[in-house]
Amino acid sequence: MNILFVIPSLAKGGQEKAGMFLCNYLMEFHTVTVVCFEKRNEADFNYQCPIVRIYKNSTFFSKFETYFYRYKELKKVKKELQPDCSIAFGNTAIIFNSLTSCNEKTFSSIRQSFYKQIGLKNINAKIHNFFYLRGIKKSTKIVPVSNAINLELKKYFNINNQLYINNGYDIDNIQLKAKETCFCFKENRFYFIHVGRFGPPKGHWHLIRIFSEIRKRDTKVRLLLLGGIDHSSNVSNAINEYCKKYLEKNNISWSYNETDDADVLFLGHQINPYKYIARSHLFVFPSIWEGFPNALAEAMSCGIPVVSADFPTGSKDLLLNETSDESYGLILPAFVDDFTSETPYRMDEMDKIWSEKIMELINDNEKLCFYKEQALKRSKQFTVQKMGNTWNKLISNSI
Repeated sequence: MNILFVIPSLAKGGQEKAGMFLCNYLMEFHTVTVVCFEKRNEADFNYQCPIVRIYKNSTFFSKFETYFYRYKELKKVKKELQPDCSIAFGNTAIIFNSLTSCNEKTFSSIRQSFYKQIGLKNINAKIHNFFYLRGIKKSTKIVPVSNAINLELKKYFNINNQLYINNGYDIDNIQLKAKETCFCFKENRFYFIHVGRFGPPKGHWHLIRIFSEIRKRDTKVRLLLLGGIDHSSNVSNAINEYCKKYLEKNNISWSYNETDDADVLFLGHQINPYKYIARSHLFVFPSIWEGFPNALAEAMSCGIPVVSADFPTGSKDLLLNETSDESYGLILPAFVDDFTSETPYRMDEMDKIWSEKIMELINDNEKLCFYKEQALKRSKQFTVQKMGNTWNKLISNSI
């Protein structure tokens, strides 16, 4: 079968990594060609199949020209390759895949919650949402990355959809990398860890406030922050600066050097985050919104207990068994605020709730051990093989 896989980028984040796993898996059974809208990047994930790059440098005044170029070139690729089906990963891919349909079967993989998208009111957002929704409705199959997105489809657009396929993970490779040596861990310390780029979805400002409160009560605790900063984003830079200033205002030490015994270590982007996760004691994930939380799933694969916000989509897919109510981690109430330059340097009620619940957990060794076992148990249900096989059956049965 001839499959065309459309994705905006091959680098950066969870969507791109999930796309790599899927494409490389499907190559074992089909002919797969990838189309992306960005030039080659040294951070590109290791896609094994042929790649067609439809890239045109875009400025504010040339966006329409760029969009038309993508449409024209993608249409040309489809006419040349004559795919039996096309899989679109993410908003932009879904839009262009729909507009360029050449009678192939189309699969739209919705990768993020509509939580933020639905509230945007500017004209660009309205145009984007119009074509995005049109692309979803015209799909042969709608394939969200979490079941909770189906509930949003019903709530916001009255679309009844039961199908979804979660991300898959190379658990054996994660656990192998987790054994590599790292040097930041000291004896008689309790390490929290978080993995995520500094940005509005991740809730770093809450994490810093929560940790600061816990640190006042327990001087043994330390926090590791893994994740880069998008220096082209004013918000990303502002969140990072907020975190450091908050720590300084509360007399909590921080450092970039992993050999320091500072209270908080800003370790930036790490090629191998798993060696840090596996040696930590608790993974804390206060995201405001996600599609499907890769960092949370990968932490569970490392076998450490996890605490997660109950954000709109993804957390319960991982941490709750809907049929038995079995819990695989501690789920706490979701944060709903946006970060702005006026975000106050103070605790709020939700921060206090989180700090109290986490203090209870770290003082309960039996429960920590329970959640550690549960995390590892649950992670085995989210393998690349399971995800790839589900996609393969869906495609094969639809053609």
